[in-house]
Amino acid sequence: MKKILIIFIAVTSITFSSQMYGDISNEHWAYRAIENLYINGILPKDSTSFDGDKNINKYDLVYYLSKTLNKIDETKASQSDLLILEHLVYDFSNELNKMGFNSELYIKKIKANEDNIEILKKSIRNNEIEIEKLKLELEKMK
Repeated sequence: MKKILIIFIAVTSITFSSQMYGDISNEHWAYRAIENLYINGILPKDSTSFDGDKNINKYDLVYYLSKTLNKIDETKASQSDLLILEHLVYDFSNELNKMGFNSELYIKKIKANEDNIEILKKSIRNNEIEIEKLKLELEKMK
């Protein structure tokens, strides 16, 4: 999922502050990602500066990654989003587990969502075939 990758890149390259920050221009390459994180409640809204030049530590990274994963759990994600997320969860599983995040359970959820996506794709293809058949029948009736 492109959103997850953007979120992850933004999270790994910034320090977190808040209120659509006065120290970042809307022309900055990361502005949209930061704005997305801010709007979705990933970044805190308790500051007026972003401080994007400051480094973050691994604990902060894992905290915001975990917060992002929890937010994604509440929303829909595409299959590619889920694949990216699966890789991120795997890469940071030790740190996430230390924070109480069950990566095995989350990976099982991702697999179940991938299976559901495939079922839905097949259903859509079958519906498209049926629609075409109905169109042909309608044409014959004219």
